[in-house]
Amino acid sequence: MAERNAAVADEALLEAILRSATDFAIVATDLDGRVTFWNQGAERVLGWTADEMSGRPVEAMFTPQDRDAGVVAREMEQARVSGWAEDMRWHLRKDGQVFWAQGRLTPLRGPEDALIGYLKILRDRTQARTVAEARETSEAALRLSEARLRLALEAGRMAVWETDGALTTIIPTPEIGRLLGFPPGYLPSTAEIRSVYLPGESARIRAAAFAAMERKERFLQDEMRIRRKSDGAIRVLLIRVEAVYLPDGTPSRLLGVAIDITEQKRAEERQRLLLQEMSHRVKNTLAVVQAMVGLALRRAETLAEAEAALNVRLKALASAHDLLTAGSWEGADLAEVVSRATCAHGPAERFRIAGPPVRLSPDGALALSLALQELATNAVKYGALSTEGGQVEIGWTAAAERLELIWRERGGPAVAPPEAAGFGARLLERVVEHDLGGRILRRWEPGGLVCEIEAPLT
Repeated sequence: MAERNAAVADEALLEAILRSATDFAIVATDLDGRVTFWNQGAERVLGWTADEMSGRPVEAMFTPQDRDAGVVAREMEQARVSGWAEDMRWHLRKDGQVFWAQGRLTPLRGPEDALIGYLKILRDRTQARTVAEARETSEAALRLSEARLRLALEAGRMAVWETDGALTTIIPTPEIGRLLGFPPGYLPSTAEIRSVYLPGESARIRAAAFAAMERKERFLQDEMRIRRKSDGAIRVLLIRVEAVYLPDGTPSRLLGVAIDITEQKRAEERQRLLLQEMSHRVKNTLAVVQAMVGLALRRAETLAEAEAALNVRLKALASAHDLLTAGSWEGADLAEVVSRATCAHGPAERFRIAGPPVRLSPDGALALSLALQELATNAVKYGALSTEGGQVEIGWTAAAERLELIWRERGGPAVAPPEAAGFGARLLERVVEHDLGGRILRRWEPGGLVCEIEAPLT
């Protein structure tokens, strides 16, 4: 009975560890895929309570199609072989609704590194997907609306042209000349017009036009690339054509307009890169949370200690996210990162902060925030900030795309290297060496701890 009561208490404490991570569904399973842990975030995201899911197959939150395809087993096998498995897919809630989620699965190992189950961290990304799709739809509608508006209001300045049904002669307008880079008012010949087409474009467009006329289609739309005559710049033109047929169905002529859509194509490319960057940042955040949860569970002596350690670090991560969000996730100023990381650990006069302006990447700002949080926490517990007169000096330099930051404690108690690396030390080493791609050197001098961090700025 005592052992059973202890197991129940352990489960309650394990739930409490992850209360602050309610935005993340964190689920543990045994080797057969049956749920052994289900946090409050999982209840909020998926709808089932921990009691409802305990002992049930984790397949319940996968769509019927993924269940039939054996997705759960494949993810477990990949995580077992590779150490992790990531996915973005539709998942199922208790009420039958589906939602788009990004998840990461890692193996859980027990004594002697034996595989005892799997840990899944899941985040609802439906809103981000909906926003991206809505943006794409609205921008496509805007592009079409702009094109129609030009046709209606700027017909006299459009690149309008006409050709015979055999596509042998192009009748130009001054606007065609301007669009293709010829001198103002110049009417280029058919040969001159075709000379600015990039290789292969003329044959491709002609083949598409003949195929459309063979099908007796009235309208044709395509894109083509040219090298502008005036400056050699590569431009993308949207070609819209209306075919006019004789009573017997023979093509008589083609009337067309050409619109330079180069900037729109560049905007589409920027949007594609933005979505890739968003996915990258979400993956990095999930990886950091995964590492913190794993370290907390492995290194803490008690579950209550793990809860406290995890809460503090999640708050530091949230603060760094707030700073990056205020800057549209384009990066953060190092001085602001240092100020935010230290303000909760003592009044400003206990910190001497100095260094040139340095702009950190989003990933660099997150990692350095966690590193400074660990140093400050250690100083409060054991170092300069544990005594009334202690101070911390934080200074940095930047040269040749590398950052050198020094944390120096003064006026605290005598310090000595720890006998064994704890949770904080392990996390500090991970964020500096793995996330920042740098190196860390700690010295326990008579005046206090000195920590040197060197990392690339890119």
